[in-house]
Parts: sequence; C-alpha cells; structure tokens
Amino acid sequence: MRNIKYFCILIFCIGSFYAFKSPDFKTFKAFLTSESELIIKGHSNVNDFQCQYDITELSDSIAISYRMVGDNLSFSKAKLELKSLSFNCGNKGINKDFNKLLKSDVYPKIRIDLVSAESRIEDSELVVKVDITICGISKSYEILIQVNKRNGDLLVCGTLPIDINDFQLEPPKKMLGLIKVSNEIEIDFSLVVVKN
Repeated sequence: MRNIKYFCILIFCIGSFYAFKSPDFKTFKAFLTSESELIIKGHSNVNDFQCQYDITELSDSIAISYRMVGDNLSFSKAKLELKSLSFNCGNKGINKDFNKLLKSDVYPKIRIDLVSAESRIEDSELVVKVDITICGISKSYEILIQVNKRNGDLLVCGTLPIDINDFQLEPPKKMLGLIKVSNEIEIDFSLVVVKN
C-alpha cells in the first residue's frame, strides 16, 4: 500500500502529465532528477545499439492525479509525450535510422498513457498498466517495476520489451539487407523521483 502511493510519483517517469480535475482524484507534484535515465535498446545481426532520451526534456515539475480503487491506483488523463528527436543513439547515422523507423517527420512524439497500478507480494514491486502510442497505433502493456527509497528520493526501475511489428514499423536494413535490425526492442528506465 505504501509503495502504491510512491508509485504515483513514478508516473512522471515518462513525461508530462495533465491531471484530470475531479473531487475523487488526489493531485500532487513531482520531478525527475538529472540522475535519471530512459533508454531504448535494440540489436542487429552485427551489433547492439541504444538510444538515450535527453532527460532534461522531463525536468519540469509534473502534476499527478490519481485515486484509490480498492488497493489499486487508477489514473485519469495521465499522459506523457516523448519527443522522438530527443533520443540520441550515439551517431548521426543511427539517429537518422531511428527517426526514420519512428516516422518522426509525421509522428514526432511517442505517447504513454498511465492507466492503473497494483502492488505485488514483494514490498517494492508494482504492476503498472500503460497504453503506448507510436505512429498513431496504440497498444496496452503491463510493466513490473521496482520502487525503492534512496537518500530520501525514490528510485523507480523497470524494463518493457516491445515488438515493433505491433506498431507496423519496419526495421531498417543496411548493405542490401545483410545487416538486419531485430523486431524486439527494450525500453529501460531508471528514474530518481523527488516529490514536491
């Protein structure tokens, strides 16, 4: 129960949320420190790659709105948007391929809607339900996250595996198809959260 309340702070882990104003909802503010990381990891038949999000895009204080439903948390209009162009994959060529894959010129943002959270038997574990929208296509996922106290702040960690085929994305091929990127990617996050 204690960690479910902590989880509210995690919501900002993925961006900028707009809180729904309702007498049934409680609202507070939190922000993400510069120690936080959000990384998309992938691999090809030649090597691995990772694209790190510019965490300064998430540095503003975030209003978070939630309500308890039994022992679980329910969220309303909790939305975060990540700018595709704010990922850095290490070099210009990979950045270009990454943004081509995400069709950043047409769909410049990845959207994440937080739906609910429930606690697990383990004191520091939560199962979070999110809807992710990439290139106009939405899919629902459950993420197992770890929430721990660290020097008065909260450390929120998790990994979400995604098949890019679910969003009708075609992995880039290089050198006449000799280099192929896997359909499977991972979104890894390690967020240090401070409540205002």
